[in-house]
Amino acid sequence: MNKRRRLLTLLINGVLLSSLCMVANAADNVAGAGSGVAIGTGSNAQRDGVVAIGKGAHTNYAGGSGYANINGDVVIGENATTHSYYDQSGSVAIGKNAYVENTIGQQDKFFAFDQTTFNRWGFGSLPQKPDKVVTGVAIGDNTYVRSGGTMIGSHNYRGKIGDITVNTDTYTEKRKAGLGVYSTTIGTNSFTNGTVATTTGALNVISSNYDGTNSDTAGVKNFGATINGSLNSIESATAANSYSGIGNAVVGTANRTYNSNGSLIFGAGNEITNSITDIDADAITPSAFGGPSSVTKLSETVRNLVKDNKSGGSTLAIGGGNKADYTQLTSMTGVNNTITGTAGNVAKLNNVTGYNNTITNASNNIVMGNDHVITADNTIAIGGLSSSETRSVANTTTIGYDAKASVEGGVALGYKSNATVDKGAAGYDIST
Repeated sequence: MNKRRRLLTLLINGVLLSSLCMVANAADNVAGAGSGVAIGTGSNAQRDGVVAIGKGAHTNYAGGSGYANINGDVVIGENATTHSYYDQSGSVAIGKNAYVENTIGQQDKFFAFDQTTFNRWGFGSLPQKPDKVVTGVAIGDNTYVRSGGTMIGSHNYRGKIGDITVNTDTYTEKRKAGLGVYSTTIGTNSFTNGTVATTTGALNVISSNYDGTNSDTAGVKNFGATINGSLNSIESATAANSYSGIGNAVVGTANRTYNSNGSLIFGAGNEITNSITDIDADAITPSAFGGPSSVTKLSETVRNLVKDNKSGGSTLAIGGGNKADYTQLTSMTGVNNTITGTAGNVAKLNNVTGYNNTITNASNNIVMGNDHVITADNTIAIGGLSSSETRSVANTTTIGYDAKASVEGGVALGYKSNATVDKGAAGYDIST
């Protein structure tokens, strides 16, 4: 019995060993090029301390710095690549076609935070300690990030998302959707193009037409924009205003902003469009002369910018199915509320809370309740309605269920009250 058991054990071990040998023989263990660790056909690890594993995996240091401490890059996967313009080190690219591009443009210098000196002032200046310049991390198939960026998740979508069409097949197309420095994207088939912009969740997009050559017209689009959720979009690629997307924050599902800044959305199915103002963005615009001395200083600068510019378009939507178009300094809380203006008559300073309320081409209104339709300025309407009611008279105040005011300056207080007495006429006298 023991002999039979030993024979069976030897047989099983032999089968397992032969299987492992077959797997090993099938693997691409061809030594690559370079002085680092390179395994795989066409792989290249250009420096000591660099790892490149996979067919076509390689690290690319453009060189020229003369700096000794150039190492630390890790690339794993077929055609995984790190490309450093001036010997920056420490990048990570894991996954088929994962790509990290560490540039040395104006944006990179703006975010240096005094971690390194540069060889001269002005354009074309180079970091004297390339290993002190931030690099990128890309994990997942077809991922792409620029300096300081992080992208994690599978990216194999080809088609329409938000106001852009993406194609993850080529380096050129991937680059268009994610060229902002310090951008963060965590989630499957989500894309982020904005400086210090962040996307968390699947199938989101923060879009821009910034391509690396048009900093003057698109470089600050989506600065600090944030998405947390799924199926959301902050759309600035097709927006004409150069300040679109700055400071927008979206949390939830299937929300959208377009050509807006300072927009805040929390919920599902909300939409804010054309809620925008021009912003004095010099403080966050990359230049040839560097940027803030620290992260703390930049944060303080952005806070002051937000306050000084009155938060841009500054429209808030909390709830579901709310819609704002051509608004400023406006808030909506509830479900299916709509506030609209026009390019020549922006709806401003409106505050709506409740269900199915509508404000059209009007400003300075406060609405709490349901089914109010406001088309005049300076209306205060608080209370529910048994059916939809249009308020087309300005400067009125109604408080109570089904209360209404039919004349300008009218005040109606209480259940089904109706203010019909015009200004200058004698009203109700409590003493009679």
